[in-house]
Amino acid sequence: MQARVFAAEYLLAGCVGMVELLARIGQALLLKEMVESFSDLSVPTWAVFMYALGMFLLGVIVAFAHQHFFYRVDCVAPHGCA
Repeated sequence: MQARVFAAEYLLAGCVGMVELLARIGQALLLKEMVESFSDLSVPTWAVFMYALGMFLLGVIVAFAHQHFFYRVDCVAPHGCA
């Protein structure tokens, strides 16, 4: 039964890690769209700026999720949270 002692903490950390993973995939997809829009002159400028804004916001999400993931995993360690 001791194997499930930290299950909830690891599950929460895994969910945060999944958010980070999805944000990184979203960044790659937005980068692809942005690069493709440079060769297509019919794409309006505001759309390219929206791609850049989306990449920035996803970068912020990645940074916070990455920090929170490792903080949660560190809290589960025997020494506890710092």
